Amino acid sequence: MERNNLLTIVIGALIIVITIPLVLYLMSEPEIEKEPLDPPRFMIPAFITEDGEADFYNDRIYFRDYSNMMHAISIIAAMSRTSEIGNPEYRDGRWHEHMGDRAQQWLNLMMATDSYFNEYGKFIEYYSASGDKWLSSGSTNLTDYPHGVYAYHFHHRGDRFSDFGNLEDQLYRIPAKYISDPGSYLLGEHYYRGRFGHAEGNVDHKSMSYGLGGLNGHFYAWVRWKKPGGADDMGLVSLDRMIQFLGSGPEELTEISREIAEFLDKSWNQNYRIYDFGDGFTWQLDAIGAMIRGHKSLYDMLYMFGDEQDKAMAQTLFERSLVIYQNVEPLIKPWGLPERITFSTTGAEAGSETVDTYSWYQFLNHIDGGYSWLRERDGTSRFFERLNPEAKSAVNEMTDRALIGGMQYHINNGRLVSTVSYNDGSITDTRTGISATGMFITFAGNHYTNGASFAQASDWNNASQDVVERSAELYDLMTMMYRQLEILLLQI
Repeated sequence: MERNNLLTIVIGALIIVITIPLVLYLMSEPEIEKEPLDPPRFMIPAFITEDGEADFYNDRIYFRDYSNMMHAISIIAAMSRTSEIGNPEYRDGRWHEHMGDRAQQWLNLMMATDSYFNEYGKFIEYYSASGDKWLSSGSTNLTDYPHGVYAYHFHHRGDRFSDFGNLEDQLYRIPAKYISDPGSYLLGEHYYRGRFGHAEGNVDHKSMSYGLGGLNGHFYAWVRWKKPGGADDMGLVSLDRMIQFLGSGPEELTEISREIAEFLDKSWNQNYRIYDFGDGFTWQLDAIGAMIRGHKSLYDMLYMFGDEQDKAMAQTLFERSLVIYQNVEPLIKPWGLPERITFSTTGAEAGSETVDTYSWYQFLNHIDGGYSWLRERDGTSRFFERLNPEAKSAVNEMTDRALIGGMQYHINNGRLVSTVSYNDGSITDTRTGISATGMFITFAGNHYTNGASFAQASDWNNASQDVVERSAELYDLMTMMYRQLEILLLQI
């Protein structure tokens, strides 16, 4: 090649290297510097110290704490009905009197959280203190999405408030965009051809688990819209109206489900019995839970809306979700699972010496809270019921033991602690996490009637003395925890 021609090629390449980024920069919108904001209506810290003081970790307020506070309120409000903590058998039924007030409290916090932390489905991870103002991080953390979208469960329970004025209608209508926009945001900003990625575009076990788990609300809306039991609620909404809110119809979401299932299938590592997304085989515990919940949504969607090939893939996904759970199940101790788990060819191993209570109760609620792994209804796949009912019974027994273990090992002076040692269950951080407390209440309220160790108050006349006493103790613990959280709202 002649020297002049080579020089021309080199110069041309340099021009391209310099010009393209410049053009892209000029075409892009300049980042607008965010203005510090006045404090939100409610100031919720990350922790409460052992002395009862608010601890604003890193001088920040976090979306996750507002979200999990909402879940705690929703559970206590829903359980204030006359069959549970509002029953005369428990504290003379006094909790029922304020059932509507707690639903209104949830609506108030939801609207405050929506206006401060939610930008069209993008959950702002945190705000930092800036003098007497608060400055947005501008970032989102996919970790927040699986339980961030879980607000749909209280929306679904709106009929429990039919005797409290127009609360039922408000619970159906006011949160509608808050519970539907996040799924649309994930699909629009973090999803591409079967993969969920972080803001930078990289794909790993966290982005796939949290992205898929965060789509749970979208899947649930369509599953409930179609299944026979949904004919009197979601089934009343027209197809066009559903698409308007969710941004994607059942056909589009089914095709997305096929893409995700195909990518998962290619990423499955049979030797390690877990997915390989290129970032190793040590997983966050809450990511494992989010992946299991995401599998439930995915295989129900394929089973209910897909063809025979989709139904076969749905069964494969169910079987793999069970493999993942059964791989980690031997590690479960009375005080929980470690916050990280390492998968190997010889089985799962503890990847941390610490049980993080927030991660643990998130994991448990993914299994048995809301539209979760264990929940099966007519018209859905019902793989547990049809293929492996013994496995479902075993998981229910585990969650029963987990709730009892939490009451024994995670409570210090009436407060939930943040961490305990995985080795022996001894307390290692006495601070009370707002999110951990909210998630304990959420899991406990969702699970306690599914096993044999507890019973709702309306059934106490037919239960053993041990079950009654244990159930009353749980009610006392949940309501006491709720009071600890409620004080933070009343201080404003």
